Amino acid sequence: MKRLLLQVDNPISVLTQDNAKTFLFKCDDGKMFKFFMRATHLEEITREYASALQEKDLAEELLMDKKEQVKVLEKQVNKWEKRVMVRKYILYI
Repeated sequence: MKRLLLQVDNPISVLTQDNAKTFLFKCDDGKMFKFFMRATHLEEITREYASALQEKDLAEELLMDKKEQVKVLEKQVNKWEKRVMVRKYILYI
């Protein structure tokens, strides 16, 4: 199916001409909009976009957590560097 680029889930590819006419003239606006969203794949794109936004938010939270951890670790490094310098100073005296 993918090799032939057939879109089985796309309503436009499946409708016959008679069914399309009936559908277009007898459907309400809500159904027409849903049909449009599915036919143009905007429905799928909207879901993927929402998923991407959710992943971005999670990544930003993780980044903020990691930045906080880096600050804590930098303070610890500074503390240990000072201790090493004090010990070196004591050894040289």
